[in-house]
Amino acid sequence: MKETILLYNLDSAAIRNKIKFLCIQGGIHIRVVEKNQYDVPIGTLAFGKKEDIEPYLRSENSEEKPSFNDPMLVFAGFTGQKLDQFLNAMRKQKIPKINLKAMLTEHNVKWDSVTLHDELAREHEAMNKK
Repeated sequence: MKETILLYNLDSAAIRNKIKFLCIQGGIHIRVVEKNQYDVPIGTLAFGKKEDIEPYLRSENSEEKPSFNDPMLVFAGFTGQKLDQFLNAMRKQKIPKINLKAMLTEHNVKWDSVTLHDELAREHEAMNKK
């Protein structure tokens, strides 16, 4: 499986473009996740085809469903070394810190984006309490 990064809520075109540039350099697939895809399991978002995702897309108003606005990155198919290289490259490019980052694992592969976000937000808050 090819390394893939899922991008959430990176509203700055400059930041998105810097990350996309790093992905192109590293041969990494990139997928921008839209709010109407938040119900799709993150494993499907990372490695599924368009036809795998379409059945999950909501027809009802997405405003009524749980959502989030925080920037978030999900790394799928990365080795520890490749992840370290990518994160170092982000720092060298002076990409602002994105607090919510996760690796796709056997434990979270079936989670939807909101569930992963909420877990990462709780962990981040707990680690940064003083």
